[in-house]
Amino acid sequence: MVIYFTYISKQVNIQCKRYGMTAKTISKTISNRAVSHKKSVVADHISFMKITSNTDHFSTVQRFFKKMLAPIYGDQSKAIDQIKAGLDRVCEVMLKYDNPVGLIVYKNKLQNEYGLKDALELKSLFLFNPAKNSRQGYGSRLFKKIDEVAMSMGTNLIYCTASSKVSNSIQCAIKNGYEIERVLEKNEERTLYLLAKRL
Repeated sequence: MVIYFTYISKQVNIQCKRYGMTAKTISKTISNRAVSHKKSVVADHISFMKITSNTDHFSTVQRFFKKMLAPIYGDQSKAIDQIKAGLDRVCEVMLKYDNPVGLIVYKNKLQNEYGLKDALELKSLFLFNPAKNSRQGYGSRLFKKIDEVAMSMGTNLIYCTASSKVSNSIQCAIKNGYEIERVLEKNEERTLYLLAKRL
């Protein structure tokens, strides 16, 4: 890209004469095209990988569940085993340039609970290294992915539970179209909410 700009800058005077434009206008046009190209390249490098015990990044998911989720929701051994077996849920890691930046876990069949019928249950949605990966659109991309999964499964209803211990996750879900349906559990340590989204 640097070489490209160097070459172009040397050609500006020639292009000015040819098209009757100022050097500033041509430089701005080149810059805009480069930005558009950069955005499309970045978007193309976002991908999702389904995780089982035999795939890359399973150890990353395992460490994350033990380090980040266990202190909030308790022992995660069962959840890890279920992801490992891939029997009742799907775990997908979002990659950028093959580096994991986030994950979603969802049930592989539509559920009927909490008075919700034929709904997709979102079990987990998190960013790896939030300090680094927040505010870059990755969270919204994860929520968009779960929307796509729901539609592919033939439902327009998604639900999840969220703890008051991770209030930023609740705020992020609301920002992405979820609403608090009701309180499921409340004690001195936390409040557990049921959130749902209708596409």
